[in-house]
Amino acid sequence: MPLYTSGSGTTVSVDNNGSLVGNESGIDFVAGTGITITATDDVAAGLVHLTFAASGGGGVAGGADYILSVSGGTVTASSPIGLSTVTGTDAGSVLQSCITNLGSTGGTIVFQRGTYTYNTVVPALPTGLTGWLRIIGNGAKIQLATGARRFLDVGRTGAGQTLQLIEVGGFILDGGAFTGSHSVIGTNQGGTLTTGDIAIDQLWIHDIRGTNFPSTNDATSDRTFIYFSNTAGSTVRWDNILLQRITVVGCDGGILFQGQTTTTMGLFVAEYVNWDRNLAPNGATAAEGFRLGGVNGSAERIVLVYCTAKQASRFGFYVTNCKILDARNCYAENCWLAGYSSTNANASPSFLAVQRYTYRNCDYGMTGTFVGSNSAGWYSVPLIAFGELVLDSCSAYSTSTGQPLANSAGYCGIYIDSGSANIRAIRVNGFKLVVDALTWSTAATVLNYIPLWFSLPTGRTILDIEALSVDVTGTRTVSGANDIAAIILAINAADALLGIDGYDYSYNVANVGNDSSRAFQLASLTITTQKIRGIVRGFRVVNFGGGDTLPRFCNVNEGNVATRMADINSWVRFVDCDLTNFPGVSSLGINIGTPSKPFVDFEDVRWKVFPKPSEAMGAGNFTTATFTTATGNQFIGGGRAEIHFANGTGAAITKIEVSKDGTTYEAVWTQASGVMAQDVFAPVDNGDFVKVTFTTTQPTTRVRYKR
Repeated sequence: MPLYTSGSGTTVSVDNNGSLVGNESGIDFVAGTGITITATDDVAAGLVHLTFAASGGGGVAGGADYILSVSGGTVTASSPIGLSTVTGTDAGSVLQSCITNLGSTGGTIVFQRGTYTYNTVVPALPTGLTGWLRIIGNGAKIQLATGARRFLDVGRTGAGQTLQLIEVGGFILDGGAFTGSHSVIGTNQGGTLTTGDIAIDQLWIHDIRGTNFPSTNDATSDRTFIYFSNTAGSTVRWDNILLQRITVVGCDGGILFQGQTTTTMGLFVAEYVNWDRNLAPNGATAAEGFRLGGVNGSAERIVLVYCTAKQASRFGFYVTNCKILDARNCYAENCWLAGYSSTNANASPSFLAVQRYTYRNCDYGMTGTFVGSNSAGWYSVPLIAFGELVLDSCSAYSTSTGQPLANSAGYCGIYIDSGSANIRAIRVNGFKLVVDALTWSTAATVLNYIPLWFSLPTGRTILDIEALSVDVTGTRTVSGANDIAAIILAINAADALLGIDGYDYSYNVANVGNDSSRAFQLASLTITTQKIRGIVRGFRVVNFGGGDTLPRFCNVNEGNVATRMADINSWVRFVDCDLTNFPGVSSLGINIGTPSKPFVDFEDVRWKVFPKPSEAMGAGNFTTATFTTATGNQFIGGGRAEIHFANGTGAAITKIEVSKDGTTYEAVWTQASGVMAQDVFAPVDNGDFVKVTFTTTQPTTRVRYKR
């Protein structure tokens, strides 16, 4: 549409932001894509009016289809593209009308700053959109009310619908201190789920601040800020869900995206999402800070970056049935059950079995006088095949004077129980556990402080731990002579390949009984048949204080339960370890009286007191308490040793032999007859067999262990 000047030699100068474009005799207005130009000749005024408008619901480029403003309690929605103006005193009703007027092609609704009050209408996000619907607040405040306690519902009207192409952002939401069991954004409308079999694709919620939302410690309230869940229906998929820069204070739960039945979640990403329940939990409500994945459905990939969950009634972060989880720089605090929980209970579809859960630079903290239930940092109970669990540069710490990262069962920094499932690998790199000003009041005979617990009863698991640090200080208010006050690393495994490289151990707890502290607890906890094999390198006792003067460095098969022991093929080797700060270790804690004793070996270990002095041969170190002539007797002392046959003892001993398999023997000493004229030392490894051929008198025999 050209516009020309009149008069000879007359030109028009056109500049763009102060830069000259040109001096010409006319200007040509060109309608761009989606824009129409209407020209009207106003002869009386001597003017030509140009009107620019969008040609469809997409809105003017860089503009809006509806602009909402508020004045004196009245909300006005004006349309730059000529849609019907909407006014009213109920901001929820006005917003709903704007959404309806835009139709299935979507559009952009922009709020000017101000406070917009809902009265009775909660707007619903439409399904089946063909273009983006963008609801942008620009910092506007939405004041909810008794009759409209939710910000946005989902407008499902039938089966097989998809919530898609939705953007909501830039709002302050004021909950008005109203209670109730419902979502603020999502599908829970006062306890009624509206999603059915709805699918989700391309949902973006960002820059939201929720305030004045109450929390309650009762079983009837379950208000979650953002809540999407399925009830039943055909196979559906949720995909491309993005949450960014959301901060919520209050509500019983923070973020819930949990697919039911055959729901499959594709990609879910949450960045800088922070939720604080703002009320110390008592465990009555069943809500999490983040509850993601599926119940009977599955999730393919969940990414959490710089997210926070505080004072959750259950878990801070709870992820189920997810193929790949990547959590980075997240923080949980004072959660009733645990900071982080991951599980897998769905075997269908089988290809979605967990491959890897990774937590990087994630922390869990306990402060104030918080008392929880399990209160572990990481709590995982997978029910079917689980691939790999990775904790990289994570930590758990407590300065709480209430219950410090433990419950009556003792779970603490990391609690992993694979149940009937197999976890193929657990990798912990750079994990730090700090418990300061600890106060125990648990009954004396309970396993009541286990910083790291791994119970792996099914299949073979690789347990790889690097750069582990445990620092515990405090006081025990109830003590007993044989209470187990601290098992620092408990491993209970059907078949574990163990590797630990770098483990600093600091333990200063007053009023604990002697023989109550263990740095390592291996086997004999709950599992029937067990095999543990591995190397511990670089274990270092930084300091050790308190009431226990006879701690155990490594405790194997405690309780001496014959059906729950690491077998004779199990072995653990300690290499380059420093135990000089251990206060007079009396025993390795390798229990006696079993033919299934594992092998514990040492290489370059620095002791304060070597814990395995010479001892008499008997049922504690051999399968049979005495030798029977010409019959093999298996050595089960739990380490490398020399069997000392004393000079001048025995009668008519003619031969001493050793064997690795109990069948093929090699002689280490022979004579024709008579008492022994010299000391004989027969070198053995754990599990070797010793055969002594003699006529009458049992030889005097001792076991001398090697350092």
